[in-house]
Amino acid sequence: TLQVSNATNVDWEELTTDTAGNLYIGDFGNNNCDRQDLVIYKIINPDSVTINSVTAEAIHFSYPDQYAFPPHPSLRNFDMESMITVNDSLYLFTKNQTSPCNGYTKVYRLPLDSGTYVAQLVDSFLIGSGSTDAYSITGARITTDYDTLLLISHERIWIFSGFTGTRFFSGTSTQYLFSGASSNKEGICFGSGSNVYISDEFTVSGTQNLYYVNL
Repeated sequence: TLQVSNATNVDWEELTTDTAGNLYIGDFGNNNCDRQDLVIYKIINPDSVTINSVTAEAIHFSYPDQYAFPPHPSLRNFDMESMITVNDSLYLFTKNQTSPCNGYTKVYRLPLDSGTYVAQLVDSFLIGSGSTDAYSITGARITTDYDTLLLISHERIWIFSGFTGTRFFSGTSTQYLFSGASSNKEGICFGSGSNVYISDEFTVSGTQNLYYVNL
């Protein structure tokens, strides 16, 4: 357990690491799309910490295409729950909160260094039009060789492969529907071999579960 100083928890949603093992904490949960205090905390590789506390650096950011807080319901695509690192950058995937849901996830890029930035909008992808639970991205992971990207919603998993560089949606995509009852699936990571682990925040019965899928 590490106490993180120089940080507060407004709505921590995602963790990721870079190749040096630095840990990034995404404090960017934004259900109403009205936050103006978005931040990602960066701490040194936890394995290198010899005491039970660590001081975080802060990456403050805003979106280049948001002009109201909150915007009109049809434009509320600024909630965030998913983040990965690729080389020298962070990539963030929006959890679509538009009403009606237009089914797009947007991808923003930020540097790994502390500071204050306007995120770069680099791409978008039509995940699918329908309910927010079905088509709003809640978790992301990429393989260490950066050749396969996974995105999840409460009900589905998408596998992107064969893309060029960080144009994640330029290759092929495969979508799978989870069996069983829908739950708030929000965490995903790779295990050994081709196993993928998925966690949910809660189910309709009020429990939390860890699942695995062999890809």
